[in-house]
Amino acid sequence: MIDAIFGDPVYKLHPIRLLGLSLAFFEKVLRKIKLDGFIGGVCLFILLLFLSFGIYYGVLWVTLKINPWLGVVWMLFIGWNTIALKDLSIHTFRISNSVKNKDLEKSRFHVSMLTGRDTSKLDYAGCNRAGIESLGESFVDGVLSPLFYIFLFGIPGGIFFKIVSTMDSMVGYKNEKYFYFGKFGARFDDVLNFIPARISLLLISTAAFFIPGASFLKAFKVGLQQHSPIPGPNAGWSEATLAGALQRKLVGPIYRDGQCVTTLWIGDGSDPECGDNKDVVKANLIIYTATLLTVIVCGLLSFLGLQMNVPLMIGIFS
Repeated sequence: MIDAIFGDPVYKLHPIRLLGLSLAFFEKVLRKIKLDGFIGGVCLFILLLFLSFGIYYGVLWVTLKINPWLGVVWMLFIGWNTIALKDLSIHTFRISNSVKNKDLEKSRFHVSMLTGRDTSKLDYAGCNRAGIESLGESFVDGVLSPLFYIFLFGIPGGIFFKIVSTMDSMVGYKNEKYFYFGKFGARFDDVLNFIPARISLLLISTAAFFIPGASFLKAFKVGLQQHSPIPGPNAGWSEATLAGALQRKLVGPIYRDGQCVTTLWIGDGSDPECGDNKDVVKANLIIYTATLLTVIVCGLLSFLGLQMNVPLMIGIFS
């Protein structure tokens, strides 16, 4: 709720920013001692884990000693910083507002802040589509997955996920420099997002049921049938489901380095192409509703005491 109201705070000592700076520092150290392969990536994860949890539990211990409520505030603060719901929404509306003002260059600029695609070929509808696609894809790793792991393991679960997610975003590239060094973070990120991505099918579909003009049935059908063409094991689930929910086709022609890399359309073949400003509003309503449903479900399961069964289940399956 804090994130939905205030968004992600912007300041130099933001925990995720500090995590990124720490990662860059550790990467330099590991490369200097020739740990620049897969083992180096594992070492990077361990170093970030010890640093992050050391700071979190150190501050928590101090605040609890001073006043238990300070400890609660500290935990809320860190949990807040692991979620990026409102920031995602703000970015989509920046694109939409630029489209509304017929400023194509500004629209393309805002798209470039979200995606790595070539924006020079995008028209107004393409800019809005790119924003909606990012909103759908990022719902999993920016909102649902942090909430999922906070629900299972408390605030440390959210921290753990953000460490892996940050590694994936900073070193998880398939190029010569990071192919081996970033492989651990990239693959671990796929593992951690695996279950939340598939849960997003149910959440976004259910959210569509409450939004006028959205379709529960198409959301579920398209998400189930068309998630696989989108690269990666997880991104397609929420993106395809959102396309069905909107009753619009997403993706379309995408360019990288001046070359068209795909002409794929995701969605029901009879639906029109996405790209209207109204689609942006509807997409945000669906994602916010899906987030609310996530919080409600987690709250009910916690109230029923099911959250506490996780350590037992881990023991049984191991």
